[in-house]
Amino acid sequence: MLDYLQTKCYRNVIKNEEREVKVKKVTVQVEDCLYDFYRKVGQQAGDIPVEKVMADALFKLAGELSLNALGKQKRAECR
Repeated sequence: MLDYLQTKCYRNVIKNEEREVKVKKVTVQVEDCLYDFYRKVGQQAGDIPVEKVMADALFKLAGELSLNALGKQKRAECR
């Protein structure tokens, strides 16, 4: 679905109430149809910006992949 993925990292600092949190800004280029998909999802979910929808989707995927990896590791230990 993606023609290519291009990332550019920038060092930013966001001030949290308790501490400073260093973050990187990532720019992702996607096909128009994929952008439109996430835009429509955001609209239906209450006008959530496309960037937030895509970021949330990536965080959810990362969590699922982590749980799957932990599950495989645990199953391997039980053998």
